[in-house]
Amino acid sequence: MEWLLYLWNVSVFCGIGILLVFAVSLLLCKTHTVFWRYCLWLLLAVRLALPFDISVPGRAVEIPFLSGGGAEAYFLPGAAKEVSDEAGGKEKDAQKSVDLQRKAHTDDAPRKAERGKTADGGAKNVTDIGSGEENGGNRWETTPRQAFSWAAFVWAAGAAASLLWQIISYAHFYRKTEKTKRYVTSVENIPVYISSAVGAPVLMGLKSPRILLADRKYEEKQLDFILAHELAHYHRKDLWAKMLFAAARTLHWFNPLVYRMERQVRQPRRQKFFQG
Repeated sequence: MEWLLYLWNVSVFCGIGILLVFAVSLLLCKTHTVFWRYCLWLLLAVRLALPFDISVPGRAVEIPFLSGGGAEAYFLPGAAKEVSDEAGGKEKDAQKSVDLQRKAHTDDAPRKAERGKTADGGAKNVTDIGSGEENGGNRWETTPRQAFSWAAFVWAAGAAASLLWQIISYAHFYRKTEKTKRYVTSVENIPVYISSAVGAPVLMGLKSPRILLADRKYEEKQLDFILAHELAHYHRKDLWAKMLFAAARTLHWFNPLVYRMERQVRQPRRQKFFQG
């Protein structure tokens, strides 16, 4: 279940990164551009969509209280060997302790059996007690694994529900636009339609891109500006970026900061983080 720890740690650290970007945006206000924030959102989305260990072998140093015993790592030059030796020593000490406990249990077994015998030959009671202790030990040993199994099940159910909801929502929107769209013109071989299903200009379709305009009258200059804006989204591959953010939201459906980040990408001029 180590992958679940990686997923959790990636979500936590990227959540801290999201908060930092929002904090810097609030401090700088209008002295910065939307472009650099968009680049930071993309970097965070890429890390969120790749929730596995990308550290360099032999150069990673674990932080136990953050990694949960081996999930996420940071790079500290020159410290890898020291941590590796310390971890190896602890592992040897733990193995030695386990071996001593097993030996003590083996040596003490005949005395326990002798004490457990009753007047009517109660060797059966000793067997029952031993099996009960063994079952109890197994139960306590498997509890963490069962907890991780339940956590993995809950995460998988949430991710599946999030993905299914996105697919259903897109299918409903696509069907609605197909019924109401009217062809207007085309720019750079991209068809332009008017549809009552949209309230603002929309670029959609990865394989067959098209531009949808709200059903209203447009002046020529206004229409040229809108089409140029949507073409900029097309050339910048923003539809693929939306897919990346959707993947991050699906994997980290439990993290509200990821939803806030995606909302900020859709509304880049909105600076108030705590506003609903």
